[in-house]
Amino acid sequence: MIKNTWYILAIFLLSITSCGDFNKTEDQNQPEEKKLNPEDKVNLEIGQTIFSIPSPVQMAMDLENSNKPYNSDILHNAQKHDSYSTEFSRAMNMGVYGTDLAYCCVYGMNSDAISYVASMRQMAKSLNAEYAIDEDLMNRFNSNIDNKDSLLTLSTLAYEQVDAYLKDNDNHDIASLVLAGGWIESMYLFSKGFELDNSESRQLQLAQHKFTLQHFIDLLNKIGTSDDYWELKEMLEDIKVIYNEIPNEYEYVAPVTNASKKTTVIKSKSSFNTNLEISKKIAEEFTNLRNYITE
Repeated sequence: MIKNTWYILAIFLLSITSCGDFNKTEDQNQPEEKKLNPEDKVNLEIGQTIFSIPSPVQMAMDLENSNKPYNSDILHNAQKHDSYSTEFSRAMNMGVYGTDLAYCCVYGMNSDAISYVASMRQMAKSLNAEYAIDEDLMNRFNSNIDNKDSLLTLSTLAYEQVDAYLKDNDNHDIASLVLAGGWIESMYLFSKGFELDNSESRQLQLAQHKFTLQHFIDLLNKIGTSDDYWELKEMLEDIKVIYNEIPNEYEYVAPVTNASKKTTVIKSKSSFNTNLEISKKIAEEFTNLRNYITE
């Protein structure tokens, strides 16, 4: 049995910018200079509830830090972007491509990265969000093809622009599905890596996503009622049943608020007990889920 403590450090926005016109980056020639923080979260407000979710870039950086070799065979086919006929499947698979793009950039596989950003652009067009990934951003990818750090920064920018565009145009349901697809692909990549390394530390990392899973279940309850939403939620609920076999203890720690930055850092403590058998079941279910949404 594994017992360890995880300090949850999630940044929640206390004020959300009101919806308005989407603003493109003024400097289209160079990637924005920004420090990539592996603790960065994507925040989404639905019905006065804020969901804080790991970004694809964060998850990809975690994978690289685990010293797993790059494996293009496990990525989604970049040429399959035009095979999805519904808005639901397009949004989910755009999120999948966003994670695969980040994965390629983290490992410095630049030519593969260009294929995935091109697929994201086509998916954005199909979702009427083509302004988020435009010709200027594509040119910036091509101009920085030999610079891993710049491509990773541009990967972050592409994802952020899609997310911002959808939110600014009040398409929170589509934004939520893009986030869900990206997270599911991240968990799939983690699960494939878990086949090679099922150490105690990796089991603990897998267990920690118990809370993120619940975030997505709650999110789906708020954004859609069609059969597609219902089926996805049911599959996540099935994974939750397995996660419930992992006991965890929660200790409240007072949050730290920075009024000037309008942020609150949650520092609650959670400990998990898990084992290899449960972890393998969870990894298998995430693999099945990802294959279902990309078929």
